[in-house]
Amino acid sequence: MSNTPSIKGLAGETVIYGLSSVLGRAVSFLLLPIYTAVLSTTDYGVQSLIYVYAAVIFVFYVLRFDTAYFRFASDDKFAEKSFHTAFSGVAVSSLILSFILFAGAQWLAEYLFNIPEKFTYIIQLLAGILFFDALAEIPYARLRLEKRAFRFASIRLINIGVNVGLNCIFLLLIPYLIKNDFTNWNFDWFPEEMGIGFIFISNLIASVTAFLLLFPQWKSITFTLDKKVIGRMWSYSAPLVIVALAGIINEMIDRAMLDRLLPYDDEMNKAEAGIYSAAYKFSILIALFTQAYRYAAEPFFFAHARDKKSPDIYARVSEFFVLVACLGFLAIMFFLPILKKLMRNTDYHEGVIVVPILIMANIFLGIYYNLSVWYKLTDKTKFAMYIAIGGAGLTILLNYLLIPHYGYIGSAWATLICYASMTFASFVIGKKHYPLKHRMPRLIGYMVSAALIYYLVEELVQRTMWSNTAVYIVYTLVLLALGLLVFRQMKRTDIGPKIS
Repeated sequence: MSNTPSIKGLAGETVIYGLSSVLGRAVSFLLLPIYTAVLSTTDYGVQSLIYVYAAVIFVFYVLRFDTAYFRFASDDKFAEKSFHTAFSGVAVSSLILSFILFAGAQWLAEYLFNIPEKFTYIIQLLAGILFFDALAEIPYARLRLEKRAFRFASIRLINIGVNVGLNCIFLLLIPYLIKNDFTNWNFDWFPEEMGIGFIFISNLIASVTAFLLLFPQWKSITFTLDKKVIGRMWSYSAPLVIVALAGIINEMIDRAMLDRLLPYDDEMNKAEAGIYSAAYKFSILIALFTQAYRYAAEPFFFAHARDKKSPDIYARVSEFFVLVACLGFLAIMFFLPILKKLMRNTDYHEGVIVVPILIMANIFLGIYYNLSVWYKLTDKTKFAMYIAIGGAGLTILLNYLLIPHYGYIGSAWATLICYASMTFASFVIGKKHYPLKHRMPRLIGYMVSAALIYYLVEELVQRTMWSNTAVYIVYTLVLLALGLLVFRQMKRTDIGPKIS
């Protein structure tokens, strides 16, 4: 089998998914200028903490049946049954969990979310958001499996547009009209004091909209919980639930731990968590690329599992990923003085000190996702569970030790150490179970080189008296030169011609 069209197809799908599902994660970055302009660091911290706990709870809504559906839909014997069973299973878990969230909102707000009682209604809104988001997961997975990337992208983009648009209306437009006394409009109905509540109302409306747009995918659903199918799916997905939980802990638990471990009062703790959360958004720019890559790569890996050349293909694609990610690191760091102005309130700016640490952490996470092919293709997902549990334990331990002394800087280093440790553990264990051809020294070399280039260019700039315009011209020229070198490197490793 020739891998030429395959890698070209992967690159093309990565671009499409990068404009759709990845932008779903980018919503928080797109909204960063609005939130930091109208919300205090404390309120921003509160909404960030709610979404942290929401991410953990959402794992139990979906139970990773989306990935299990990918695995078993490739078997003609179970293809259709796996779709109906996966959707039905997610529907049952979603109904149960949303009822618990809605009915127990007051207790959960106080004891789990650790937020003021006045925000109880947000937990009830969250119950609706998670319900509709969960029901949409299996239809979305079917679109990916059928390679209907354009429809997938369209629905995702509409979801994003509705969310961002409503946030702009509720948080910017209507308050502006009220402030400027537009007498032709009656805004007596508008509860201005709701504040961050509008964020969740916008999210709920967007989630409902996306679910309705997926109607052609779920209209023919037959509610069924086939014991044989659901048993096989659960056996496959159960370890991945642990992996998903561990992933959420590694990525987000630091904000919750900042809220509880910092030695300040409750309001200040949430403000620090808010500053860190805002700064974290800049590392999401690398995470977006990783997310796009994963959406396209997961079906790609399964489709080429029987290809004898697949280990070499996977290794070459991983080098492509790291090279592009390192260019992203340099681009973000060079232009961070401009990017940080997206945070309109200067109270947030102090947090950018953690950005380079978090970007490198996310590159390690991307390498880890590349390596994850070995346990997915060999059905040895239990090892993913072991690595993930180890990473989560390390994250919790390091945050517990570092936060009281170093605050959110300690949380950033904990994230980097955790992802690097998980990457090396996966590589070492994976070599024993699958013929991995990834050249780890080369991948790490790319990352070290990117860090050194940034340091050297910054030193040069600091020692000169150039104007800001001249400095950014230098940055741009450096990125263009490195981009050319990356293209030539990709060509030498037999990737460039196949994705051009």
